[in-house]
Amino acid sequence: MGKNLDLITNNTNLGLSMVLWLGHDSYDHNPEGAEDIDGPIVSATTLLKPTRSLILGSRIQGSDAEVDIASLGAARIGQSIHGSIEDAFASPNRDALLEKMGYPPGLIKKLRINPTAADIEADPSIVPIYLEQRAFKQVTLTSGAKLWISGKYDQVIAGQVEDNKSTKASDGNAGQPGQPGRH
Repeated sequence: MGKNLDLITNNTNLGLSMVLWLGHDSYDHNPEGAEDIDGPIVSATTLLKPTRSLILGSRIQGSDAEVDIASLGAARIGQSIHGSIEDAFASPNRDALLEKMGYPPGLIKKLRINPTAADIEADPSIVPIYLEQRAFKQVTLTSGAKLWISGKYDQVIAGQVEDNKSTKASDGNAGQPGQPGRH
């Protein structure tokens, strides 16, 4: 879930299905591959937050703060949107829908989800679509200390990054509505 279950409350008395949905956190807080990294890892999203939010957040340890389950709605809606987008790319109706929306059949036939370098080398005409891929980059600070930055993008379609937001990650407040779509 990403949160200490002892600190989750249900002060609004939500029913069983809502408690389960809101409490089910499928985000990879400990990303695959991170176990091979030596040193601190900072989320790219954290770097987008205002300085004030970062300072206050460091004073209130996330593992020590009580959270009511009803406050997790925006995060779960965001996860649901991301999951639905991934499902749409895997849908057997994908190609018919894209054609109906005016995408050329020749382009649709070239779409490949998460192709390998070997796939692209074998057929350079494919249109690569990468979904929910995580990247790590080590940086050296001016102090000489090294840390890792980790980020997970939503989609990269033919080299164009798409980041779908249902909340504003940059304001540090996941409860506020943002602008959905490409960023």
